[in-house]
Amino acid sequence: MWIRTETEHDFAAISALLLEAFADHPYSNQTEGRLVEGLRAAGALPISLVAEVAGQVIGHVGFSRVAIGANDAGWLMVAPLAVSRTLWGRGVGTALLQAGLDAARERNAPGCVLVGCPAYYGRFGFTSGKG
Repeated sequence: MWIRTETEHDFAAISALLLEAFADHPYSNQTEGRLVEGLRAAGALPISLVAEVAGQVIGHVGFSRVAIGANDAGWLMVAPLAVSRTLWGRGVGTALLQAGLDAARERNAPGCVLVGCPAYYGRFGFTSGKG
């Protein structure tokens, strides 16, 4: 598996992957592909990585700019993270998220936020903002 920055040649594969990965997700309304396309078009997706095997995109993670309250100090939001269903549970998502977090550190981002499963994302240091 190779993790790299997306290229224009990956856009259609990323859109198809997002449709597949979120097809019956209980909190999805199947707009993840349009979200990524919109962020990309707006120049608001500074980190967008793909996992590739044998020339095929098998995973994607995006990090977009986000303001926390009135503070736009370089924070990033992780979304979405998607892996081909045939490869779930094989570490692809973990590798993508770790590579993205490393890239965020290289950009000196003060932090990252996300909406997601605390049990999954907690192992990367994310904590719940509930309360």
